Amino acid sequence: MKKTIIALLVFSLAICTLFTGCKQQVITITSEITESDEASVTSTDDVTSTQDVTSDTTTSADGGSEDDKSSSSQKPTSTPTFTPPTTSKEDTSVKFENTYKVADNKDAFKYTNRATMAPQGIKFNTTADGVEFKVNCKGQLAVNLTVDSLNTSAGFGMYFTVYLDGIRQQTRHHVNQKGKVELLVAEGLSDGEHHVEIYRQTESKYGGDVYLTSVSCNGTLGSKPADRDVYIEFIGDSITAGYGSVKDKVDMQVTTGDAPGIQDGTGTYAFLAAKRVNADIAVVARTGIGVVKGYEPVLNGQKQTMAEVYDYFPDLTLQNKFTYTRTPDIYVINLGTNDLGNGVTAAQLETGMKQLINKLLGNNPKAKIVLVGGMATSGVDNTINKIYSQLGGENAGIYKLITKPSPNFHPNSVEHNEYSVQLTKVLQKAIAAIN
Repeated sequence: MKKTIIALLVFSLAICTLFTGCKQQVITITSEITESDEASVTSTDDVTSTQDVTSDTTTSADGGSEDDKSSSSQKPTSTPTFTPPTTSKEDTSVKFENTYKVADNKDAFKYTNRATMAPQGIKFNTTADGVEFKVNCKGQLAVNLTVDSLNTSAGFGMYFTVYLDGIRQQTRHHVNQKGKVELLVAEGLSDGEHHVEIYRQTESKYGGDVYLTSVSCNGTLGSKPADRDVYIEFIGDSITAGYGSVKDKVDMQVTTGDAPGIQDGTGTYAFLAAKRVNADIAVVARTGIGVVKGYEPVLNGQKQTMAEVYDYFPDLTLQNKFTYTRTPDIYVINLGTNDLGNGVTAAQLETGMKQLINKLLGNNPKAKIVLVGGMATSGVDNTINKIYSQLGGENAGIYKLITKPSPNFHPNSVEHNEYSVQLTKVLQKAIAAIN
């Protein structure tokens, strides 16, 4: 009997030990799975955060996917048709490790077109004025502006476009107050070097003294971006300035009247084509201006022409000449519509265009000239064809593009994109011929 009881006790102890061991093993396995799950969740959250930010805020310059165009980890959304951009809001809650003043780091900033360096920082003077810089950082990035004067009425203010690592961001940054303004231009940046470009959308007609004064980031300011191989200057009127470009094909009603709210000088055929060929960009354009006679601007009761204001633009008082640090390799001229509206004859337009071309070639005799017409009216087509032939055509460095007129007179965003594709082909030929 005792032997039987002892045997039962030994058997019970073995069974207990066996189950205890299994329980411990199950707990261990469960713990390993839990840790793995937590790591997996963390990794997924990180990826989701990055994708959410980029999908909401990025789109390519031509409205399509640019996955194969950028080395950035961000992926733009594919937007084959125009999507109205969101408008940014001032954010003063973000805290950064470092803030770099432009005045103390002038050699790190590249400013293009007719932007100028001032004691406060870099001043955005006119359409497509741009500032480029590099940062080695992660997370969020902000630029700080000082606004000394600005029309803050509804639909006015000043609008900006941001490119991040070569990808156009969807947000349309709107500055509509005076004083100090912080614009949050990027979130979810991966740790590393990033190339930032900021361009003014609003033409000089609408004025405003706005300066880029500093950059705030969680990292360091990088070296100054290098010049691109080709520098293209676009000379034009309201179409080149982007008037009416922030409208789709369905709703052509302008609710804000004659205001920057309907204008994007970085969404035009000119700006987009320059981006397609990776060129540095300059835009000398004014709504209403003509070659011989337009509608505006007006100085001392007299209407000014592009030939008169070109050397000073955007200073229409003709007091301060603009000094180039780099002369354009290609000049693209899209003018004449306002001349025809003011009774200028074809012969007068031809003479005026040739005079303007001679002025430009005086700055750079080797420059290529591209004559553009047709976007608003076919009225200048014959003049362009005549000048093209008389000056020797492509063999003499003269190129042309005549498009179908926009049914909206001022092309909308979709039409500007289509025109940019056509112009890109012409620019590629002109670039190939540069010595």
